[in-house]
Amino acid sequence: GTTVVIGAPNEPGGDGLSGTAYVFVLEDGVWSEAQRLVPPDAAPGDSFGASVAIDGDVLVVGAPGHEHGAVGNGRGAAYVFRWNGTSWVFEDELLAPDGSDFDRFGYAVDVSGDAVVASALFWEPSGSTLVNPGGAYVFRRLGASWLYEQTLVSSTPMDDEYFGAAVAIDGDDVLIGAWRGTGAVGLAGAAYAFRYDGSSWETAGKLFAPASEAVSNMFFGIDVALHDGTAIVGAYGAVPGGVYEAGAAYVFTRSGSVWGAPVRLTASDGVTLDQFGRAVDVHGRYVLVSAPGRNDGASNAGVVYLFHLDESVWTQQALLQPSEPGEDDYLGEAIALSDTLAVVGNEQDDDDGAESGSVYAYLK
Repeated sequence: GTTVVIGAPNEPGGDGLSGTAYVFVLEDGVWSEAQRLVPPDAAPGDSFGASVAIDGDVLVVGAPGHEHGAVGNGRGAAYVFRWNGTSWVFEDELLAPDGSDFDRFGYAVDVSGDAVVASALFWEPSGSTLVNPGGAYVFRRLGASWLYEQTLVSSTPMDDEYFGAAVAIDGDDVLIGAWRGTGAVGLAGAAYAFRYDGSSWETAGKLFAPASEAVSNMFFGIDVALHDGTAIVGAYGAVPGGVYEAGAAYVFTRSGSVWGAPVRLTASDGVTLDQFGRAVDVHGRYVLVSAPGRNDGASNAGVVYLFHLDESVWTQQALLQPSEPGEDDYLGEAIALSDTLAVVGNEQDDDDGAESGSVYAYLK
């Protein structure tokens, strides 16, 4: 891909510090800003740009702090933009049909074709005594409108599960991360798979780290990604070899409708507090995993690892890092991968002002 969308949720937007999103394009070897996106109903505190996703000519931006008019404190929203051949134009605003204050709908978003999934991290089901289990919503484009399709929930809901901390959709597959869910041990985290059968989204499995590797608070499900029957789940609190928060990422492959046993990826040089697995992505036979706490070049500068699947074995192929790493930059808190491009966020970069942020693009 040659188009990148970058969120800036704390930047002045349409009204005060409402947030923005930027579209950059690569032409003749040069990256340039093509467009700055703001929502039509921007308001301070919206956090527009807290989450972003793009697929073809559809772009989605989450605004989990958005208020609905004079009511709805922190209910959240997600905005759909479409490429019309010359620019990105606003198409629709997505809202949770049962939204409540502080649900934070739009906390995480993803898009695949004519379907969008957006999470509400602190959603609570009506009539339930559960506190903040979280939920996710699927919307589908029919004609010129985006319509609510289904609410996805944990098969084993619990208080403060954070179901919806990360979401991914690829065709008929959806994966939802819940980093405080119960896996092989309590509070290790889990990821929930769903599959579309042509009329509804059905539960397709619960993914978690094996008992021999699982520990509480390993943050399994802090980030998730899907592509063509392969899923990857980050677990930056994992303790491979007993090393505290060295981190790990787990790759799962779907055969038919069944997700197989995971393959654990770790950094070849991992140490305490690297937080390998904070962000993940997958495309084809490549996966990208960040370690924002890594101290290469500077304290907490962060690095990103590229792995390749070679004859059924995932091998570490490259290490991505700026030529001049910055102290406390925490490189890689957000990443993305396509067939020709790796994009790495550097949210804490100070080069253009305190924590102004930057993004690095690596071409294959």
